[in-house]
Amino acid sequence: MNGLDPNKGHNFTIVTCIYDLNRESIGQFSRPFSFYINNLLNLLKLDFNFVVFTDSNTRNLLKKEHGSFGKNIVFVEKELDQLKRSNIDIYKNIQKIRSNPDWYKKTDWLEKSPQAKLEYYNMLVMSKMFFLHDAKIHNFFNDDYLFWLDSGINNTITNEKLANIQLVPDISREKFLFTAFPYSADNGEIHGFDKAEMDNFAQESVTHVCRGGFFGGHKDCISQANDFYYNLLTSTLNEGLMGTEENAFTLMNFLDKDSYPAALIKEDGLIYSFFDDLKEDKVKFREEKSIYGTKKEEKTAIYVLTFECPTQLRSTLSTFYRQEEFGYCKYKYLVDNSENYNNIQENQKIAKNFGFKYIKTEKNLGVSGGRQFVAELFHNSDYDYYFFFEDDMTISDSSEVDKFGFPKYVNFLYENCHKIVKKEKLDYLKLNFTEFYGENDKQWAFLNLDKGTRLRYYPSIKRIKAAMPPTEIEKIGNIGTSYLIGDFHYCNWPCLFTKEGNKKLFIDDKLIAPHEQIWMLKNFKLQKDKKIRTGVLLASPITHIRSEFYEAIKRKEC
Repeated sequence: MNGLDPNKGHNFTIVTCIYDLNRESIGQFSRPFSFYINNLLNLLKLDFNFVVFTDSNTRNLLKKEHGSFGKNIVFVEKELDQLKRSNIDIYKNIQKIRSNPDWYKKTDWLEKSPQAKLEYYNMLVMSKMFFLHDAKIHNFFNDDYLFWLDSGINNTITNEKLANIQLVPDISREKFLFTAFPYSADNGEIHGFDKAEMDNFAQESVTHVCRGGFFGGHKDCISQANDFYYNLLTSTLNEGLMGTEENAFTLMNFLDKDSYPAALIKEDGLIYSFFDDLKEDKVKFREEKSIYGTKKEEKTAIYVLTFECPTQLRSTLSTFYRQEEFGYCKYKYLVDNSENYNNIQENQKIAKNFGFKYIKTEKNLGVSGGRQFVAELFHNSDYDYYFFFEDDMTISDSSEVDKFGFPKYVNFLYENCHKIVKKEKLDYLKLNFTEFYGENDKQWAFLNLDKGTRLRYYPSIKRIKAAMPPTEIEKIGNIGTSYLIGDFHYCNWPCLFTKEGNKKLFIDDKLIAPHEQIWMLKNFKLQKDKKIRTGVLLASPITHIRSEFYEAIKRKEC
């Protein structure tokens, strides 16, 4: 059993906020502001480091009620209007949604709730993560851990139990911790957020909800958590979906339970049981479960096509470890088109050193011939997904941006690509918005269309060289990484393909002479017939770097 050490130094900061939103005016869900004042003053009796965000009026009121505070309490003044202006798009979306009858009439209680009635309620609760991140940036007490506690938390838990918070670092390590309780959305919504849409974002049935009264973790993981939260919050609000901060917290846990674990609490949703479990060493975490029962392990393969350039190959493969999921993927294959005996021998050694299974083609199949060969290998395998690379396509670790301002480094690239493909039910996802020969804002397939097809889809463009039409965009989304869904052209730059997408493009109506431009045209027609669904990252994490060259005369398509 864990015991509390009264002599143990505290290495954490408690972050909270208090604002008067005029909640006493809303009727059924009303609370006097004195409720929050009294609970906060009691919370501040704990001998911990505190950062309290509030406005000038409330700080003066606290001083009047309490007098001076100790050096362990820092007040950060931020007016509600500042909160609004610092996240104006979030504020505007909240106001738009909360005033929409389609939202607040989803269920009887919602129209009377503070979410619907109060201008700043959701703005405030959705800013808890931002407050925590601000406190981490300043780190007034130079602590390693920062945790959020609601200022009214003493209404449901005593300071005696909250003292157990000093044990949280022992179980959270360097991760970001939530608490979660079982939740049954019988009326089809979670805090006003449509349950079916929650399931869609989470990629499974949401069975638990993460609480907003307590969360946090090691200082080194807070910025990443803040980015993930912000992306999820803005993505859902942009789609007209709103609950509270707890919906975004829940999605963080369901989408990445390893980085954002959730300790289980009782069905009443009160966090006292978590602090009891801390003291008794009984904390348990929500485990991922499939709503379909035992879930088949999904497997992803990586295929790299190379030709006559061992030095180039070695350099490219070394960049895979910039994203460990690529470097340590179980199923990696090197497909060698080389004809030179010495290069073949060297490529075999490189494959072994980097954990790739070596596959030698019978002859030089060419660039597109090798691409077709890889597609057929995958089609006849038991893998569910695959990435395709050529040997001069490196994974970037650059902090720079491409010509559009999109990042060249994407955190959790491997994982986020899979999440996007699953969430959007894509056939394939392109990894780069900016490629070596062009960008995905233009429809490059236009250059390969016959005159009749061109006039059918682009009647206003009279001359083929006049200007390529823009890509048609269906939607923008974010799931830790921003992306677009639309009619993006196919080319042999790295993509994440599904089994079905690979079949549609490379196996069905197989080309006699494989060629990148013909695949581009085939892909265009499939898109226009709504038979293939594609997307691209709003990022460019793959960089074309050619450091070793072979004779140009040896290059061929197939």
